[in-house]
Amino acid sequence: MSDVSPVILLIAILLDIFGLFCLILTFTVGATIGEGLSFVPDILGLILIGGSEMFMKRRQSFSQAKTVGTSAVSNAKKQSGLKFLGTFIGELLPFVGAFPFWTIHVLFSYGPSESEDGEPASDIT
Repeated sequence: MSDVSPVILLIAILLDIFGLFCLILTFTVGATIGEGLSFVPDILGLILIGGSEMFMKRRQSFSQAKTVGTSAVSNAKKQSGLKFLGTFIGELLPFVGAFPFWTIHVLFSYGPSESEDGEPASDIT
């Protein structure tokens, strides 16, 4: 995992917990308050996790463009963008947003990557 991933993972977990709290508010207090508040973690996730991912992917693409080529890097960016869009749409849907989409997205996006020979990269040096 990269250096930023524990912080981003903690943010994702907190956003998902707040989303679950909003779902509980929807059933106890009323749909207006719970559903209205549920957009707060969605927008924060878009800004914090999306911005972090965009920054990290851009930094990686500069280093990969020299070795892999620009077409492979642009394909990887498109796939990453589609994954993020799916996560964001899932979070916006009422009641479905209680599923921990942000945490799962961060685990798959910032998880251990594969090295050049296809084997998982080890963090132990």
